[in-house]
Amino acid sequence: MSFQNKLARYAPQAGRWNRALAEGRLHAFGAADVAGFDTFIGSGGPLVYRSFFDNNRALWGQRFLGAEIVAPARAAQADGPILVTAWAYPFIKKQLEGLGLREYADFLDFKDFLTLYHWHEHGRTLFFNVQTSLTTRCTLRCEECCLMMPDHRSPADYPLGQLTAELDLLLDAADYLFIFNLMGGEPFLHPGLAGYLEHLARHRGRISAPRLTSNGTVIPSPRVLALCRELHVTTCLSDYSAGDPRLAERQKRVIAALAEAGAPFQVLRNQAWGRVIRRDGELAHLPPEEKKAHYRRCQSAIGCRQYNDGRLFPCNAAWGGDSSKLYPAAEGDYLDLAALTARPRKERALAALNLYHGAVKSDWPAMCEHCGGADWQYYQPVETARQRTKKTASNRRLHSTPSER
Repeated sequence: MSFQNKLARYAPQAGRWNRALAEGRLHAFGAADVAGFDTFIGSGGPLVYRSFFDNNRALWGQRFLGAEIVAPARAAQADGPILVTAWAYPFIKKQLEGLGLREYADFLDFKDFLTLYHWHEHGRTLFFNVQTSLTTRCTLRCEECCLMMPDHRSPADYPLGQLTAELDLLLDAADYLFIFNLMGGEPFLHPGLAGYLEHLARHRGRISAPRLTSNGTVIPSPRVLALCRELHVTTCLSDYSAGDPRLAERQKRVIAALAEAGAPFQVLRNQAWGRVIRRDGELAHLPPEEKKAHYRRCQSAIGCRQYNDGRLFPCNAAWGGDSSKLYPAAEGDYLDLAALTARPRKERALAALNLYHGAVKSDWPAMCEHCGGADWQYYQPVETARQRTKKTASNRRLHSTPSER
């Protein structure tokens, strides 16, 4: 669905949401960390919620961000609209509709609300979650890497000048970035990371939650650690030690360095991985309407977009397939921001918002014909961070089409 279509559904209900914000009658579904972020609403402080609904019975009766966590059945009696702050929006949408609640009027995806509210009320462009890869070099070779890093045949660092210019270009199209995630490969391998963070500091106030996602195998330099502390850049450490116990000791050393420097970090444990590339051909042979539905379900679940080379992609897998040349993007699968610089700013912003909200030329990116993504209907659990061998690498290329090789 395009941004304009979502805006047309939101606009008649905007007054209800504004009154709830002003009167403190906003509720949330899902005691998720996104609910506590600075959302640039009103004075710029975090939203205040009257209650949290959550499917986890163990949380009922506890308090989160000053509000009680209660059973979802009580959502039907809520005295104000509900923001779904959990990531599994398609499931919760169905659950709330089963209670007689209406999307846009009574509840809305947190990610959509932020962009719709800011555009409708203030004419601001806000992207909820954008990630950019600083390098395609990595210390691991994860078989199911959603960015397909092991398939990049000539791993390299993006030049610092290119990266900083692309950040400026992105923030010319967007007023705010809610989450801005610096990825790899392994971002701590990039020799110019400190310089990039220094450039990022020029845009303070326009990025709510700057992040670095690391596999915990590289200790950052003292300058990078100091900048992470000064700029409140949170390092998200992916704990893959369950899949490879040898990584645990390396991660302990990285955690110690971050803690000693006072740099914010969080460890992402118990990660569930799904198969990214589907080699059985099932997705490529889906009827068009199901391909479109597959893309929509995945978009609702992931929430993040990939930005590299001045191009905004609807997901990280679409960029990874194109960047690795394993699954090249089709025309219209991304938005080239550099090509829009001569257009009026409002036109550029709307074009970026449409792509951000999933509008691509062919109703689904070419990558969807090869990727199960975050669509629960085609989800296949796999071993977290299983490392690639020569045999699995040859199989990966074997199952791409001749034009993709």
